[in-house]
Amino acid sequence: MHTRLPDPARSFAVLIGVSRYRHLDDLPTVRDNLVDLRAALTDPGLGGLPPDRCELILDPPDAGHVLQVLHDRAERAGDTLLIYFAGHGLAGHRSGELHLAMRDTHPDRPFVTALNYRDIREIFLASPVYPSASRVVVLDCCYSGRALMSGDVLGMIEISGTYVMTATRWHQAALATSPDGRHTRFTGELLRVLEKGIPGPFPLLSLHAIYHQIQLSMRAQNLPEPSQLNKETVGNLALARNRAFDPAAPVPVPPQAPPPAAPAVPMAVAGRALTAARPVAPAPSRPSMPAVSRRPRRYRMLWVVVLLAALGFAVQQAVVNKDEILGWLPSSPFTPARQITVDAVGQGPWKVEGYGYRFELTSIKRTTNEGPKSRHQASITITGYVTVTEGTTHSRMQYTVTAKDGTLLENVPFTGSGTGNPPVNQRTKLVLVDWDTNPRTKAVTVVIHDFFWPQGKDLILRNVPVT
Repeated sequence: MHTRLPDPARSFAVLIGVSRYRHLDDLPTVRDNLVDLRAALTDPGLGGLPPDRCELILDPPDAGHVLQVLHDRAERAGDTLLIYFAGHGLAGHRSGELHLAMRDTHPDRPFVTALNYRDIREIFLASPVYPSASRVVVLDCCYSGRALMSGDVLGMIEISGTYVMTATRWHQAALATSPDGRHTRFTGELLRVLEKGIPGPFPLLSLHAIYHQIQLSMRAQNLPEPSQLNKETVGNLALARNRAFDPAAPVPVPPQAPPPAAPAVPMAVAGRALTAARPVAPAPSRPSMPAVSRRPRRYRMLWVVVLLAALGFAVQQAVVNKDEILGWLPSSPFTPARQITVDAVGQGPWKVEGYGYRFELTSIKRTTNEGPKSRHQASITITGYVTVTEGTTHSRMQYTVTAKDGTLLENVPFTGSGTGNPPVNQRTKLVLVDWDTNPRTKAVTVVIHDFFWPQGKDLILRNVPVT
């Protein structure tokens, strides 16, 4: 697919944002996200999408109206459908699925009023199949990378012409404020690229180019990086014209493969250029080897039986030790990198170590902190120490806490220390506070992840008792 802009007469954009919540913290920057993104998409100098084909849905109470609008636009979009969401993202308590929180969504019951991301996939599957149709989804919310995990990513691959860009990875929280204080961090970077462009010889800003520019900017600032999924080169679709287009700039030349080696030339032919070819004496014949008698058939059948028995034993051991074997598999888009897991035994302290880090957890206690809407709310306070044991590159750490039943505990803004880049072998105190969304839980699991590590490469401290 060549780089092109969407056909204005056959395309739609639906921009969804939730800035006010009843049971979650408000996100006032989301309103400006929608207003400014709509202005950029409908700017005649950038993309020129007609204003009546770029719809805003601000602060919907539940997912019903949103799904109706998305279904209608998916049926009518013969060229491109762009869906954008900014707001709170929640993970399902047991399934871990991504839920896009609406105004009335309760964090303990996201499945009641939130928009399940899998419903977007169902809308794409139910819409008419147009030969040139492109479906683009941009998610600016916490845990948005879960849209690219296992079942969802495999489901999206079934849909022809799909592109998904997320603000974070599956376990990371999105940043609610950009340096100018007007937008969320990811959308602020997206708008900066659309409005200022990317210096170079390309007149259009493709989804791929926008993604890589945002990724480079977030990486340079040591912030959570975006993720993407591309099906059938939809990433070449452009969202806007490039305001930094320079036709005189040199076109990047891809590295060329080395020239193929010259074909082998027989020595006699090559020798004609220097001297006349001399006759070559025939090689002496080798003495014939005595014929080897074949073994009786019964011995061959015995070897087959032995090999089958060995194969059966190997399969049995693989089934018994599948978790350990899968932990050593190399990382790929569908195979998680190796995790280091330690079960908490006894009264503590508990320790997990690997990848240049040592994490010691000394206590987990139930406490009370000021929650959303200035209400006191039950929480869990985690106290421990983190030590960098190797002189390798580290960035801020991400700590995710889940209950024993899989419930994801939502983070209070970080307190204490332990992130950043502490000196090697310096034991730094760490204090984490998470909302106790499941007061009945008696044990939690703590997942530690460094922003520089690939997805799935984690340190896990499992079944830590809560006192």
